[in-house]
Order: sequence, then structure tokens, then C-alpha cells
Amino acid sequence: MMIRMHEIKRPLVVTLMLVLAGCSANGASPKGVTTANVSANVLQLGVGTANLYGTITGLNVVATYRQPTSGGFKAGDSGTLLNSPKLDVPGQLPGTPGSGSGYDATSTALTGPATAELNGHSMNATSQVPNSTNLTTFGQSGGVFGIGIEPYNAYGSYDAPTGTSIGAPFQVSPYPVPLYDPAGDQNSFPAWGGPPAFDIAGNGESIQGSGNYPAGTAGSELGIDVFAGVPPAAGPYQLTVVVPANTGRVTQTATAAIGSTTPLAAFSTPIVGGYGGGGITITAAVPGGVTEGYLQVTDFGPPLNSSSRQPASCNGSGLGAPVSYTIRVLHSGSYPLGTARGPGGAPSICTAADNTTVNGSPTPGDVFNVQGIGFDYPQFEMTYPHSLGNPAPAITGSAGQDDITISLAAICNEPASGGTFGCTTGLTPVVPGSKARHGKPSAHNTSSTTRHSVINL
Repeated sequence: MMIRMHEIKRPLVVTLMLVLAGCSANGASPKGVTTANVSANVLQLGVGTANLYGTITGLNVVATYRQPTSGGFKAGDSGTLLNSPKLDVPGQLPGTPGSGSGYDATSTALTGPATAELNGHSMNATSQVPNSTNLTTFGQSGGVFGIGIEPYNAYGSYDAPTGTSIGAPFQVSPYPVPLYDPAGDQNSFPAWGGPPAFDIAGNGESIQGSGNYPAGTAGSELGIDVFAGVPPAAGPYQLTVVVPANTGRVTQTATAAIGSTTPLAAFSTPIVGGYGGGGITITAAVPGGVTEGYLQVTDFGPPLNSSSRQPASCNGSGLGAPVSYTIRVLHSGSYPLGTARGPGGAPSICTAADNTTVNGSPTPGDVFNVQGIGFDYPQFEMTYPHSLGNPAPAITGSAGQDDITISLAAICNEPASGGTFGCTTGLTPVVPGSKARHGKPSAHNTSSTTRHSVINL
């Protein structure tokens, strides 16, 4: 069951997981008075092209798996806390294998298909049997939830006869964008929705580091699952979800198709100006064919110093806990990111002067990325909290598919000691240790090289 983070505190999250992690065909609700019919859950699939940076083509996958209006615990919330997906595609998967991740050694989703999936047509999941070593794309962590395919499956003891899994999720953060991304360049970003478009706390501020939300929660999940290097072939796609239950497995399928493999036009790198005082102004040219989009800002804090340590940021952002902001756009123009959108009303973007004050010595301003993301389907409307209570939000655009275009990042910061603010672009690979790709690990991820930073909203 999807748990709304803006309504509850961490202890309740854990309690509900213990009760519902093994949602079964006739399992009891938290109050012990309701029967949940898992087979009535609603599974949806949409697919389309992905134009990454104007140079890379990929596959965009849109999925929702939600409880029904009747026969579930709460209509529109995630169908279960544990399931195993399989995605069958008409195109051929890449021929270079990925590797297991720090939080799930059986999942290769971050870097490429598993060896057994190379050049094939199926992305698979690994059985929840303890100590399994079978490598697959989704591993044991990946499942389909209220919005998106994400590594939220419960992790802990598993009882095969009853289908019960007890524990916390492998991650409280969504997959990065894009997946199947072995190079790990600086255009990858954590898929968090932040203020002003996603104002979870209702005060226009980022919830990163807030004690009112589970540790590691940094915003609202965007539900973007893009696979780099997977050709968006025309033809049918099928998503299968298997849920372990004490009355036998529940299996559901959804299908979608790509009619046109022509991607949306490239989204030009946004122009960043108006820097200072904690805010910025972003000018973007929305490509033709895009019906709505985001300007995504990711603040990684100041760069590492000469001792390979990261100084403090005035708003608490860092390589392991970036702060995300999202501006919804419907047309080309200039858009401001206010000066105090940071956690607790801190500056949205910390200048060199801000960070120097915090550290007591000359410190550069925060490094932050700005990217344009365009859609030809109702992406904003299908996200939480906008689709709360809706088991089957519209997920497909008027063209009958789900196309996305993502710009190169404007990578910006202000050097210390009077340096000039500026931005660069490129596909330069990240130097190990210089920029963690995605934020905080969950309780089950103690790796210092985590690529994730959200819980299902």
C-alpha cells in the first residue's frame, strides 16, 4: 500500500509495512476489519520514446499499480508493498551487462541488463527467496507501485508458504533518471519532485532533512522510468506483475504499444540567470510536441575541497543528499525559483558568500544542475498528490504513447574568492567520489557510493 508521506510520521510507516508488506488476496487491513482483494488492483502501462540530451535515444516506461475503488484498503494507493515485475519489449535490450547495486546485489537496473537478459526482449525480477544470487534488471528490490517501477519492495524475512515479507523497503528513493546508464554522467538526476510544483509541506519549502518525514525523503516521486540505450521499437509491450499471496500468487498484466518511433525534439539546455540572494531565474524554450514539462533543479552543495571533503552548504544540501526543486512549465519563457525554497526556508541556492559564512572560510557556492524535461502526456496530473484516490489516472497522451525529452544539464556554481558565476554543459563522466549521483541510502544501503536519494508519495 502506498503511504502518503505528507500525512504520517515514520513510526506509522513502519507499523503499516509490518502489517501490509505481504498484502495478500484476503489479508486483513490494519484495523482487522477489511478484506483487500489484490486481484482487483489496477495495473496500467504506457510506453514511448525518450530523447536524452539530443544525442541518446531510449525507452520511456510509465506504470501505475493501484488499489481499486472498492475491494482494497484505500483507493488509488499503491497496490502492494511487494511484487515482482517483468517487462517484455519488442526491441532488443543492450548487449553490455550491468552490475548489482549497493542496496540490492541482484538488481542491475542502474547500469544495464543482467547477463542472462543481454540482447533479449525481457527485463525480469529475482525471486524473493533469501540469499538468491540470480541477477536480473529489477532484482528483489524492484516493483510496480502507485506511480512508477521503483526499488520499494519490502526487505526482510520471507515466508514462502504464506507469502509474507516483513521489513523496510530496499530504498526509500526512486530510481535515478536514466536507468541502464553505465557511464554515470552529470546529466543523471534523482527523480524527486520539489517545490514549487510539488509543495508537500504546504509552505513552499523543500522537505529534505525534515523530521516530519521518513529519513531520506526529499520530495514527491516523479514516477519517471527511462531506460537509456533501449530502442523504442514499434509494437506491443507487456508488463506483468506477480504478487505473492497466502492463497497463491496473483498475476496481472497490462499492455501498451509504440506507434511512432520518432522522438520529441531535443530540449535545449535552459539558460540560468538572476543568480544571487538565494534564487535564480531560468529561461527555457519548450520544444514542439511537448504538452507540459518541468524545469528540474538539483542542488548538490559546494564542490569537494582539496582534501576531497565536501564543505557544508547553507541549506544542508550535499552529494549524498541533494535538494531538488521543480517548476512546471506549459510554454517557453522565463521562470523564477524563489530565494527561500530550501529546507526550513533556507536559500534555494547557496552563494559563495552564504557558504563562506557557514564554514568560516572561503567556500564556493553550491553546484546545481538545471534541466528541462518535456512530456507529451499528462505526467504532472498522474503524480501524487494530484491523483490521490484515483485507481487509474490518465497516463497516455493524445498520440497514444508516452514520449519524453530531457535536456543536457546546465551545471552551475560560483567559485569562492570573488569568482564569476557560470554554467557549463556536457556528457563528462562523473569522477568517482566527486559527485554522488543520487542522495541518501536507505537503512539497507550502507554503500558510500549510493546512486539514489524518496518514498512513494
